[in-house]
Parts: sequence; structure tokens; C-alpha cells
Amino acid sequence: LDVQTANQRAVLTVLSLRLLGDGSLGFLTTLDGVGGAFQTDLSATAALSIADAMRGMDASTVYGALVPGYETTRDDVTTYVASTDGWKSMMELVESGAEPVVEQAVNQVDPGSFTITVRNGSGVTGGANQIADTLKDRGFDVTETGNTDTYAYDETLVVYNDDAFKDAAETVVSTLGMGRTVAGAGFYTFDTDVLVVLGKDWKPTS
Repeated sequence: LDVQTANQRAVLTVLSLRLLGDGSLGFLTTLDGVGGAFQTDLSATAALSIADAMRGMDASTVYGALVPGYETTRDDVTTYVASTDGWKSMMELVESGAEPVVEQAVNQVDPGSFTITVRNGSGVTGGANQIADTLKDRGFDVTETGNTDTYAYDETLVVYNDDAFKDAAETVVSTLGMGRTVAGAGFYTFDTDVLVVLGKDWKPTS
């Protein structure tokens, strides 16, 4: 993936310089020629205005970066879903004049590619259902909810038994903005890929 994205950036850099190096007619002709491969929501007039303002740039002034996110496949079509927080951080760097490089703290996983059990260990009535709804709204596959045997959990835990789902657990933590991942090591019983144990650090939204 790293090599692929680097090659894509190189192609886009060359294409950008080609567009900026042409006159107005050449710019529109090239833009029309690549219309099937690249898309933009800018009108031709707006794109031409930006190109006129940026003519004279060279490769040393062109920066490229991959927005943090994850790949997802639906109906045999693979798309890349950008992280909302990652995009915001990147644009803040762009607006400040800095290089738009945002490190992805965890390897994001397609939220619909694994199953989740949510159990309420916070003692707050309805906690499991509320957190399950939050996860479902973000595209996660929550298949079971319930309560823990005791409400003795001070913090939210996201448990995985198989190391193959460690990144999935990290994705859940990142999405919730709380909790920590835990290797189950046989101490937790659940049938899904990941278990979310809601702790007392969670506060209901209403």
C-alpha cells in the first residue's frame, strides 16, 4: 500500500505540473482528457482560476499526503474512507502553511468487517444499548448486547482474543474516544471478534 500510494502521488504531481504548465486552452483540454480517471467538484472556471494563480510552481513546491483512514469493500468495489479527524488535522496543517503529513496513530479497520459484543459494566441503565447504537451509527457490526456479572469496571475495555483483531479493537477505542484495548487471554467469554465492556468512565449522552 505504501508503494502504491507513493506512485499515485508521483502521478498526481506530474499531472498537476502539466496542468499548471499549459495555457488556458491546454489546461482545459488536459482536464477533459483525464476526466474519466480523476474527479473534482470544482467547475472548469474555478479550476482554471486556481491554475492561473499557481502557474510557475515546480516539483519542489508540490506536497502530497495520504489522509488517515481505511479501505472497505462492498459489492466487490473497494473504496478508501478518510478519517474525519485525520482530514481536519491535515487541513489545519495546510492552512498554517505546514507540510500536510498526519501520522495515523492506529491502523484503522473497516468497522463493518468484524463483529462486536457490548456489555454494560458501568451500572448505568441502558448503557450497553446506547453505546451499541453509537457504534452502529459509525458502521460497526454490533451483534449482541447485555450486562456484565458485576458493575466493577472503572474504565471501558475493548477486548480481543485473537491478535488478528487487535487493530479492530484499536479502531473501536479510537472511535469511542475512551477506553483501552486488552488481550483477552481466555479471561473473557464472548462469541464475537471484539468485546466492549462499558466502564464507569463512560457518561450517558442524555
